[in-house]
Amino acid sequence: MKRTTILALAPIPVACAALVALLACRGEEKGAPLSFGETPAADDSAAPGHGGRAPGRAAPLARSEVEETVQTFVAENSAAKDAEIAPERGAAVMGSFLAGSDQPEEVLALSRAAGADPEFAGLLAAEAEILRASGDPALRARGIQILAAMGVLDAEGWRAALAAEADPAARALVVANPPLSGATDGEALVAAVLDRAVADPSPEVRRSALLALPDGLSNEARGMLLSILAQDEDAAVRRSVAQYFRESRSTGPEATQALYAASQRANEDPEVRRAAVMALFEIETRTPGSLAAAGGNEENLRKVLTSISTDQG
Repeated sequence: MKRTTILALAPIPVACAALVALLACRGEEKGAPLSFGETPAADDSAAPGHGGRAPGRAAPLARSEVEETVQTFVAENSAAKDAEIAPERGAAVMGSFLAGSDQPEEVLALSRAAGADPEFAGLLAAEAEILRASGDPALRARGIQILAAMGVLDAEGWRAALAAEADPAARALVVANPPLSGATDGEALVAAVLDRAVADPSPEVRRSALLALPDGLSNEARGMLLSILAQDEDAAVRRSVAQYFRESRSTGPEATQALYAASQRANEDPEVRRAAVMALFEIETRTPGSLAAAGGNEENLRKVLTSISTDQG
């Protein structure tokens, strides 16, 4: 069973206690609050903020250690009553764990579970606010992700948090993992992601937003994507639009026509043309006749690919 599944299915007290047990096994002080994103120093007396860590603070949890320990702990302590720890301590442990997780699904599942726990939700939200106030863009982004998954931030709050974040890398991290699954305000969240795809000043953020969009967009939303394909100044962003339609199950004739036009533009970036061609092949496979309806044919597309290869060779 994957780690994400184990943590998501385990009661919050059990999962927290597993992480506390890991710290105890490593000789850390059980009652000490956790820091976020700190690394061990050779000397615990090193001043915080200068490459060291404050005395009594635990180092980030190694992923392999977490996986093994959580599996063992949950197997041996299936009842929540056997995993009682102070809620404040559990929230600190879970906050540190989520801050260092490299698995968005894990962050979403655990944050959502914590948000449903009346005793635990406020404590973890406070830990997430600490992350959100960090000087590290990645930690600020993770704080926003946790709060959104918990439901503390609704779609408008998520949109406002993105607008207030000055660092493009942090915005890209947030927009890449919107809490869409199971969200009660999913349409508003999609609209917020789409706004970033259209208008964010950073190409990195616009690309991240495009990659995060779900399938089944409305006709209006797909029209906005086609405007990006035609007008965005960044070739990688335009290529991401073509990639979206290649993977989408709902394209429509307008998208096919726009992609065909992009594939035929001689002054278009070669990789955008290539992405448009590959999207068109996929669309034609799913819906035979789409290409002809757009005024094209497969032979023309193969010529485009040959031309690109020749020019790049």
